[in-house]
Amino acid sequence: MDVKIKMDEDPVLAKFMHRLYQLPPYHFTIAYYEHTLTDEILDTVEERGVRESQVRTFKRLRSPQLRLVDLDMRLVGMIENTDNSIFYRPLFHPNIFINNEFMYLEHIIKGIMITEYETHADTKDWMVSFVAVGLRDGILTGLDYTGSIKLIESDIEHKTMKDGAKQSTYNKICKRVRVLAVNIIDMVENENDYLGIQTVSRSPEQNAKRVKRGQIPIPTTVKIRPIGGFISQVESFNAHLDDHRNNRAYSHKFMVRGHWRHFRSERYSDKKRGTKTWVFPFYKGTGLMVTKDYEVRI
Repeated sequence: MDVKIKMDEDPVLAKFMHRLYQLPPYHFTIAYYEHTLTDEILDTVEERGVRESQVRTFKRLRSPQLRLVDLDMRLVGMIENTDNSIFYRPLFHPNIFINNEFMYLEHIIKGIMITEYETHADTKDWMVSFVAVGLRDGILTGLDYTGSIKLIESDIEHKTMKDGAKQSTYNKICKRVRVLAVNIIDMVENENDYLGIQTVSRSPEQNAKRVKRGQIPIPTTVKIRPIGGFISQVESFNAHLDDHRNNRAYSHKFMVRGHWRHFRSERYSDKKRGTKTWVFPFYKGTGLMVTKDYEVRI
């Protein structure tokens, strides 16, 4: 996406964010935290408050055990328009980073990191971290939100801001990120014939060469793409979604949001019962597009 710089408020910050914005989400997030945290802070885990949380997030980002998840860009629209329930489910790897961008409330969410987390009550949860950059009318505003929230007990991690509007926006972005996170994990865990999943590993020698060239090491990457007949379904949905976003629809049709269908009834076989399948978001009908604002409610 081509963006411009907003110069009237903080030109230095605007230029910095514009340069960072050009980076892929994983590289962007590392560069963002490197700029935010000093070397002294990085070496002092005893630092309390927000800085301590940022230190933990940064160290998880640079962990060799991190898995980088690259979603085919064609899948993003479907993931953004799928409803889901917020509850703990096991991760396919204890620490992953979703290396994709997501738009929400005039902000670009530059990737999402999801880490297995054990609460003080010895119950399992996720720690979900993100950086969101403000974008209004194609112009970077320089405003940003960072968050490290628990999947279930998210309220106790919410920031307390003096600006009520900013606090409201931050809380909404947190809710949105939680839904995106569970959608992506459910999609990977319930892999069917419609997705191709490829794992690309980098050897220590390859990453050592990257470091010598002044580049960051790249963790093992999981690439996910649509395959087979699902490709045409994805492309058809995205074409309708483009009409939806640009108000180019002149006929009666509406979006049916994606959702997970659970097979709980006893009428299903023992093999089928207890499973679930992703019902993809799709557009129903023809004619003038019927639209409405959608807000995540949890």
